[in-house]
Amino acid sequence: MPSRLHNLLLRTKKFAIQVLSEQQVHYSLHFSKHCEEDIDQFANIPHHIDSHGNVLLTDMVALLVCKAQAAHLVGDHYLWLGNVEMAWHCKNAEPLLYWRRTYRSLGDELFLKAFEELTLPYEYWDHEAHLRLAWNYIKEYGKEAATPLVKSGIQKFNEVNKDKVKRDYHETVTIFYIELICLAMNESKVAQLSFDDFLLSNKHLLDRNLLFEYYSPDMLSSQQARIRFVSPDKKPLPSSMS
Repeated sequence: MPSRLHNLLLRTKKFAIQVLSEQQVHYSLHFSKHCEEDIDQFANIPHHIDSHGNVLLTDMVALLVCKAQAAHLVGDHYLWLGNVEMAWHCKNAEPLLYWRRTYRSLGDELFLKAFEELTLPYEYWDHEAHLRLAWNYIKEYGKEAATPLVKSGIQKFNEVNKDKVKRDYHETVTIFYIELICLAMNESKVAQLSFDDFLLSNKHLLDRNLLFEYYSPDMLSSQQARIRFVSPDKKPLPSSMS
């Protein structure tokens, strides 16, 4: 099925390729998310519209304005070809690289850098970002060393964003997901999965009802569960996690 962008290119016959910097990973995350037809993706993003009607983001590393020439169906996607009509090198900065479903230079280094430097926009600090954080630390340091890093990192990030946080740090929830991520990583038959490959193979981790298969709402809302890990009261954790 043709995408929203494909149909737009058919109508306008023009597009702009905009090179982000390493500091603009939040733009990449923003535009990679699914967007409904009636939603303006540029509404809260600094940009301007040039004399040809191209929407250009502010503060890019480089920019190429192109005229669309042809589209070829490759598998289940369309490959668009175009002629570069204008090109600019806008500023000296390291470009943001994304290859084989992960940000480069080293895996999720850019995501971790933004998180650890507290520059990751809070709107991207969602459930998947929590999983990404834990997966990266566990992969790098192992579960025992990663656990305190995940816990302190979440608490520090929440403290800086305390005016936006809707739910305080929860010890039981944090440890629960660390354990499930470790279990899934140990069961993986591929040693060097990217995070996106890992998530694709473990979609159950994205299910926000997963917790409630193990815990009752009363148990999770208790003060005891918030400040220290408590075992599930509905069904036991998988045996390899016990």
